[in-house]
Amino acid sequence: MESLTPKQKKIYDSIVKYQNKNGYSPTTEELANINGIKSVSSIYQTLKILENKQYIVKSKLKHRNINLIEENGHNPSKLPTAQHD
Repeated sequence: MESLTPKQKKIYDSIVKYQNKNGYSPTTEELANINGIKSVSSIYQTLKILENKQYIVKSKLKHRNINLIEENGHNPSKLPTAQHD
């Protein structure tokens, strides 16, 4: 798995925390609110990167469509962070 930038890790960790607390994934609007981001398009872009780096899978058929990929039993909240943003 590729390392995440601090921004990507923050979004990813928000997804993990939300899913652990609620039992389902957040919407893009909820992710924007949680992270203090005004642009939902920025969230879409980050989610696409997370999907390309194989940290998440998005289902096209569901509203709350973010699914985490657990690689070799790694705890999703303990993933490496790249040193740049």
